[in-house]
Amino acid sequence: KNVLKRHNINVLRPNNNIQNLNQIFTRDISFVVEDKFFVPEIIKERNNEKNGINSIINNLRNDQKIIIPKNIKIEGGDIILNDEFVFIGYSENDKYINLKVSRTNKESLEYIQEQFPNKTIGIKLIKNDEDPKNNILHLDCTMQPIGNKKIIIYENGIYHKKDLDTIYDIYGEKNLIKINQKEMYEGCANIFSINKKTIVSDTTF
Repeated sequence: KNVLKRHNINVLRPNNNIQNLNQIFTRDISFVVEDKFFVPEIIKERNNEKNGINSIINNLRNDQKIIIPKNIKIEGGDIILNDEFVFIGYSENDKYINLKVSRTNKESLEYIQEQFPNKTIGIKLIKNDEDPKNNILHLDCTMQPIGNKKIIIYENGIYHKKDLDTIYDIYGEKNLIKINQKEMYEGCANIFSINKKTIVSDTTF
């Protein structure tokens, strides 16, 4: 909070402290694209987290917020914005879809593409309920744009080569900061950019 405020960012805090609930994962329970505030349908074990930001949601005009339908499963950690692109990490209706770590389905990709047809890019992720070192929980665990057209990336977290090729085409290989499996597992891609010159990162990264 203090770092963000030093960079003149207005910090909105949950006004509802929910007993026996971890409320630190703010990126997953809502996300903003352009001027729209999206309230997603997340897994039932976490859905109650959204009640902590009801005051923020309720203060928005109806034309500012979109309540995502319940059949469309999506978490904000699978949404990455970078200039003219909206990247969405997802799982398709195959063996992955019933895994607990599959948080964003193919329907969500189609839903966001309808809202922003010229800027949405889907990235299918590797999923594994049994081995966290071979699992990508959210897109922000395997890639993160930073600075001026650079991107941190764990290439083996991306299922389709064509999706990886798209990232190469957008950023160029010289702008890829490649991390290994251990660095992915420790969360090194899961950082936050304030602007093109400033990121917030854990000191161990």
